[in-house]
Amino acid sequence: MTGPGDGAAPGDLPGTGEPGEARRSLRVLTLNLWHGRPARGSGLDAEAASVSPVLARGALDRLAGQIADLDVDVLLLQEVDKAMGRSARIDQAAHLAAALDTPWWRFAAAFGGTGFGGLNPWHWLHLRPGESAVPGGSGYGVAVLSRVPALTWHVAHLPGAGPAIRRTPRPRATIESPRVALAAV
Repeated sequence: MTGPGDGAAPGDLPGTGEPGEARRSLRVLTLNLWHGRPARGSGLDAEAASVSPVLARGALDRLAGQIADLDVDVLLLQEVDKAMGRSARIDQAAHLAAALDTPWWRFAAAFGGTGFGGLNPWHWLHLRPGESAVPGGSGYGVAVLSRVPALTWHVAHLPGAGPAIRRTPRPRATIESPRVALAAV
């Protein structure tokens, strides 16, 4: 595998296992973590995993094993929590990056703050975290994990769609939350 400091050129892709052989394709996987809740039918208790760091890490390790079997070069994650109470305060992107041995990774928050507690679950969230609002704190957003070197990272905070009426059996007004985009070059 190509890694930092091993003499690989920035454009080299991880090899196929044969000496001197480089892969010519790039395998990309996009995945919605649903803030790390175990999938239905997985046999794991989603509520218990939300409060137990041991169970939450176990669910992420199980997911990492499934992802590793796919042999992806770049993993694009949505709905990622960083130190949020509802996901046992785990930095999910950092945990998966370590478990998958992806040395180039980055998390970008759409929201910053602890949130998800009390009567108003959005009460402690900051809708527009600045670049420095999350590094040591908690947040919710997206992540990119890569075995291919990333030379630069770009974060773009995108506006939400604003007020909307949800089309459900009982229509209700909502405010579409802001979004964030993350790119690696």
